[in-house]
Amino acid sequence: MADDPTTIPTSSLPRPISPLRQRMLEDMAIRRMSLGTQRAYLSAVSKFSQHFRCSPDKLTYEDVRAWQLHLVQSGLDAGAVNSQITALRFFFRVTLGQRDARTASYPILERSRRSKPVCVNPGRESRAMPVWPFRQVRVAAAE
Repeated sequence: MADDPTTIPTSSLPRPISPLRQRMLEDMAIRRMSLGTQRAYLSAVSKFSQHFRCSPDKLTYEDVRAWQLHLVQSGLDAGAVNSQITALRFFFRVTLGQRDARTASYPILERSRRSKPVCVNPGRESRAMPVWPFRQVRVAAAE
């Protein structure tokens, strides 16, 4: 697994890696999570633990709830908060093996609905659609 390009190399880390972090890395590698996802999950768990100045395996559901409230109050959008909570759910359920009702119910925020873009000239775009099957090409052709 040391030469596996789908895992974060631990040799580049400045200090020895904790067994808990190593286990989380292995759990993510088993599930073939991308490097970006692995980094995001590790960062989320690290920030969570630093906020409470405690090892993440010692923290509870109430701490996760307080962390989520802190993230919302600090102005993070719903997508960023959901990413953090999803990482914590993975950590507690998979890495720590806590599969009780509380870890399953970490609340996820509803994202705000985005409005659809307004087409400036719908007639021209619809004429080009059969000729140009890809949206990027249609938009470029309409300009």
